[in-house]
Amino acid sequence: MKRETQRSKVKKHLEDGLPITPMDALERYGCFRLAAVIHDLKHDDGMPIEKELIQNRYGTKYAKYKLRDKTVNSNILDELNPTGEWRKWN
Repeated sequence: MKRETQRSKVKKHLEDGLPITPMDALERYGCFRLAAVIHDLKHDDGMPIEKELIQNRYGTKYAKYKLRDKTVNSNILDELNPTGEWRKWN
């Protein structure tokens, strides 16, 4: 039986719509290098991951990662297809 990797666990976590911080990754998956895992997921798997910097009560900043929303801006679609044909599929 193949062992589930930290990378696959973090990927599933993000795909489930949950944000993740380095502390989450360490506590849940034993992952000390979340930034490296995120880098691989972005560059190797092409995942649209965004980073938000959070500041705790002591002033320390850390990253919170989540998948970028997959919403489509209708103005862009109108520019591409002014007849509005795409709206029939929504």
